[in-house]
Amino acid sequence: MRVADDVARYADAKAGSAGAGFVIYYLTDNSGEPLKTTNAGDFGISLDDIQRTGGYAHLSSYCEELSLSLRIDEHYYADEPRPTKIYRVVVDGWN
Repeated sequence: MRVADDVARYADAKAGSAGAGFVIYYLTDNSGEPLKTTNAGDFGISLDDIQRTGGYAHLSSYCEELSLSLRIDEHYYADEPRPTKIYRVVVDGWN
């Protein structure tokens, strides 16, 4: 997985040890656009559903092995034509 490499690459060496940075990934749909709460909600998919997937469980285990923290959240995207957020996965090595 490239997660450990991404965290190490984006670490600020002045702020701490190598690998102590963070990375934000955005979930995308099949066309490469950010996955929006409005799109997912139209199919009955929630944040909890995403966190229960095998892929998220695998990433969570991987991050735990590397002492990285993992979270997924909904990030503000737009109000028009209706309130919309996008899903982002945050991995960090800060202790």
